[in-house]
Amino acid sequence: MDKKQTQNLYVELFSPCPDWDEQERRLKIVERQSEISVQKVLQAAIRFVPPFDQGDTAWVEEPEDIKLTIAGFRHALDNIAQQDHPIIWAMLQHNLGSALTFGGANEAAISAFESTLKIYNSDNYPELRANTLSNIADVFVSEGRNLEALNAFDEAVSLGGGYADEIDRGRLEVGRGLAYLDLLDDDMPNQLSSARRSFQIAAEIFSNAEYWDDWAYVQVYLGHCYAEDQVGDFAENVEMAIGHYQNALSLFPKRLSPEEWAMAQLGLGAALSERIFGDPVKNGQDAITALQAARRVFRPSTFPEDHAKTVITLACVYLQKPEPEPEKALVNLKRILPLIDPHENRQTWIDLHINLANAYRARRKGHRRKNMLKAMEVLREALTVCGDRSVDNFGSIHVNLGAVCIELHRDFDEPLLDYAEEVNKTALSVISREAFPDYWTRTKANQASVYMAKNDWPSVSEIAEEVLNLSDDALRHGKSIYERTRLIKAIAVLNDLGTLALNQQGKTRIAFAFACRSRSRFLRAADIVEHGLKKFQDARTLGANEAYIQFTMPMVDELSLAFIVTREGISAIQLELFGRANHQNLLKSWGEAYRKYADVGITETPQFQAGLEDVLSLLSRTLAPIIDGLRENGKTKLVVAPSGLLSLFPLHAVTHPGDDMRRLLDEFEIIYTTDLATYLSRQEEQQRGNPSLFLVSDPEQCLYGTESERNFLTQLFPNHQTLVGEQADQKTVIDTLRDGTGFDLIHFSCHGEYGWNYFDDGGIRLANGGKLSFRNVLENVKLHPGAIVVLASCESGITDYEHMPNETFGLQLAFLHAGAKAVISTLWPVDDRATSFLMGRFYEGLTKDLPPSEALRVSQLWLKRATNLELYGEGMQVPISSQVRISNQDGELSKITNADKNNRPFAHPVYWAGFTVYGA
Repeated sequence: MDKKQTQNLYVELFSPCPDWDEQERRLKIVERQSEISVQKVLQAAIRFVPPFDQGDTAWVEEPEDIKLTIAGFRHALDNIAQQDHPIIWAMLQHNLGSALTFGGANEAAISAFESTLKIYNSDNYPELRANTLSNIADVFVSEGRNLEALNAFDEAVSLGGGYADEIDRGRLEVGRGLAYLDLLDDDMPNQLSSARRSFQIAAEIFSNAEYWDDWAYVQVYLGHCYAEDQVGDFAENVEMAIGHYQNALSLFPKRLSPEEWAMAQLGLGAALSERIFGDPVKNGQDAITALQAARRVFRPSTFPEDHAKTVITLACVYLQKPEPEPEKALVNLKRILPLIDPHENRQTWIDLHINLANAYRARRKGHRRKNMLKAMEVLREALTVCGDRSVDNFGSIHVNLGAVCIELHRDFDEPLLDYAEEVNKTALSVISREAFPDYWTRTKANQASVYMAKNDWPSVSEIAEEVLNLSDDALRHGKSIYERTRLIKAIAVLNDLGTLALNQQGKTRIAFAFACRSRSRFLRAADIVEHGLKKFQDARTLGANEAYIQFTMPMVDELSLAFIVTREGISAIQLELFGRANHQNLLKSWGEAYRKYADVGITETPQFQAGLEDVLSLLSRTLAPIIDGLRENGKTKLVVAPSGLLSLFPLHAVTHPGDDMRRLLDEFEIIYTTDLATYLSRQEEQQRGNPSLFLVSDPEQCLYGTESERNFLTQLFPNHQTLVGEQADQKTVIDTLRDGTGFDLIHFSCHGEYGWNYFDDGGIRLANGGKLSFRNVLENVKLHPGAIVVLASCESGITDYEHMPNETFGLQLAFLHAGAKAVISTLWPVDDRATSFLMGRFYEGLTKDLPPSEALRVSQLWLKRATNLELYGEGMQVPISSQVRISNQDGELSKITNADKNNRPFAHPVYWAGFTVYGA
């Protein structure tokens, strides 16, 4: 047998084989045919079986087996010279490296693999080289030498993987993906996307049902990739992470080990706790269920680090619930405190203390001052082991510490302002606006609060101006509405503080300009209102009879302001009756009445009617100084930019002090807007002749009177396109409005609902379970600049009053962003019959060339004053015009007696005041 034949035999001998019997058969063939002594090789090889597709390496169950295997390969290498038998020598080195790896001798294993690579070159032995590169890369990963691991993985992939089929290539991609994940803390760009790409390739390879165990494993790591992604659309990343974790769990118990299953449950729980979509109460409960499942596997005795991570995440969920449960968070966190060594598990220890501080801050049990002092103590403890000056550790601890100091000073007069100022400055030394805009803005807000407490109003306004200037550009380049939403939330406090600070310094006009700039951030980011901003430079653009009123509601202070702008000038009035205490009481009483109303519907509304009248009475007393002054100055048209909680209420229904029958609507034309610039930018937009109508009618086929309403509108506007019932699904509606430049009127006669838990959960309900949400409109709809949008559906005009007080954050904003001139929407679930009457009069006004605000006012005044006789008349028909009538379909109305003919069934504002017009 020649040398080449002998080498081929050894290649066969040491290549992967499926079982022990096959290995022994090969050894016997080699022993019979080879002229080279193989006794020493046999001693090692008979003990060594390389890892196979079937999974675990059974040959390493006993430590003595590993030792004997390593000794055997080394003995064989002592008897085979590299220069005489290079391929045999290289294979022995390769297998020695594998044995050393399982024996825990990583440095020696790396040396053996590197020796192998000296023989296996890419030209003659590409598969063998790729195989060895894959093995050495795995060792590099375990040693934390991630860049070297990636270089080895990349070369292995370039050589074809070194495997007989695609399945092994998939496992190579998994290894490469894990190496990229381990690099997340290093200064290497795009490592997360690279990891995700490798896992996606592997998932595609393993999609065959035969390899679903590998597929399930990869799904867990794909979930990790999306959960860690801070670059893309946050909400979409969370949804993708949830989907991948659920994919993995769907195959349990056959396809995941208990540890992998628990890791998927931990990831799922964390993702659900950050979920944007859906009911937050259900998301929170589902997160708790997943995390408790993970904790049952991650016991403190066997998986102490994973157990701690699970408990910390569970505590976060308890603190983030709509009704937080800090006591449960504290119990869980205190339980693991003795288990964590701050030196061995520094990051977990820091995370634990940050969450402990948050739990003490949220705690309602015990004395609040003691809880806040305990929070400060815990954060200081976290700093003792912080070490580096990273944002996640050093920066976030200082941000939280600064906030605690401010609260202690504000609520308990603790002398901590100087310390808070120092802490905030330290936080800003590591937090950059570019990398962490929300963290940076929060810290700036904390610093401004310190200066406000010191009555240093110039410093407050300086910080607010800095943030506002820098955030404009960030908003323009926001990657998604959620990224922009988070930033807007972060700057909301500073907007108010800056406005208050400038007004406190007597700079009323500058304060108002600042307040204007802080509103309608979405519109400004889209360059919608630039023309209006230029027009605002000259206040004479307002009509002689017009007054603009803009409110600034309290977020961190008791001060509420109303700016009044007329041709004559700008003034600011402090609203004494609308501080934070009244703000909260009003919200509570309104919320209770609203919930009752939503439960029983329009037919039983005494509690809601009483709640509405209470609100209007408070607003009457609050706004009386403003209204009296405008009345005396001959103003008859009010352009109102509500803020915060005020956006929930119909200011046009406020009563006149001393006369409960007179409403502002009786003497003023009232139009709502997001800000003055938006209003002015819409002034020049005119509706075209022969207006075209796009009508979406009763997608769920359950609304009263829609057929007669539809007949009325289509007769009134012959140039129309109509979607009825199942035709009005989400895709068809959005596709029609994607370039809706041909429509002058867009009318939705549908059910609707506001997303009380998260604004984008609500919207206009369409056919087949679809909806038209804020996000759908913002990202897809484009309208003719003079278009009028009518959202004749429940709760279509409610905005995010809590988190976005300086934004009209609802469907009105979305349609204005899409180009509409005016948007008519509703503040609560409206009565179907009253809506039909109101809409008939409204559209009749439009056909008479009344502007939308005046047409709505005329219809509301008519409806609240109309008697049964005037409404139904002879033959039970609603006289709308000489050409068009809406016929009544409810036979019960024919039973009206003579005594009831002069009753005014819709006099109460609950029937007509819910409609508002935003725009111009």
